[in-house]
Amino acid sequence: MKKLVVLLAAFVLLLGSCTEDIDTSARYVFKEETILSYLQKHEDYSEYVRLLQLVPISSRSESTVYQLLSARGHYTCFAPTNEAIALYLQDQVEAGFIEEPSWESFQSDKLKDSIVRVVVFNSIIDGGDEEYYETTDF
Repeated sequence: MKKLVVLLAAFVLLLGSCTEDIDTSARYVFKEETILSYLQKHEDYSEYVRLLQLVPISSRSESTVYQLLSARGHYTCFAPTNEAIALYLQDQVEAGFIEEPSWESFQSDKLKDSIVRVVVFNSIIDGGDEEYYETTDF
């Protein structure tokens, strides 16, 4: 009987010590800005931001690079300015690939999409995989 009382008292103390209060003091709150938020704040990158919205992350995903860069992650972005993109398009005119310096001047949407994808993918490095790039690669 004495063991039962001790066991019951231990059980009551155990239940009484349970609480629903969750300690939130150690939660991480992201306070920095993302790559995308930085680019959006600077008008010089508006054309690049528009291109980010056009390029899917992969052929199996509907998410765009724009959405990817809006999240926290280990990415390095060598974002071209509006001027750099305009110069690139002008070079395409001078090379005879397009008639005027605009994305709509490409002969087909497939060609335009391919070139936009190359511009976007070549401007971003995923730094999350530490073994992916060696310093000798640069």
